[in-house]
Amino acid sequence: MIKAIIFDFDGTLADTLPVCYYAFQAIFKEFDNVELTSEEIKVCLVHLKRESLERILLIQIMTKQLSSIMKNTVKNITNLSLRMKRYNCCYIN
Repeated sequence: MIKAIIFDFDGTLADTLPVCYYAFQAIFKEFDNVELTSEEIKVCLVHLKRESLERILLIQIMTKQLSSIMKNTVKNITNLSLRMKRYNCCYIN
C-alpha cells in the first residue's frame, strides 16, 4: 500500500537543470546541427516562459473585454426589444 508520494520540484531534492540543458543541447545538435551553451538555452527558456505568460494574460484580458461587450450587447438588444414592444413595432420575440 502506498503511504506517501514525494514530488520533486526542481532543486528541492535533485538539481535536474543541468540534465535539461544537456537534453536541449543534444536535440539542437542532432536536429539543427546547432551547438548552444547552457546560458543560451536558459535565455531561450526565460523568453518562452515570459512570452507564454504574456499570451495567457492577453487571452484573459480579451476574454473579460469580450464578456463585457456581450453583456452590453444583450442589454442593448433587450432595451430595443422592449421599446419596440412598447410602440407596437414588429419584433422578434
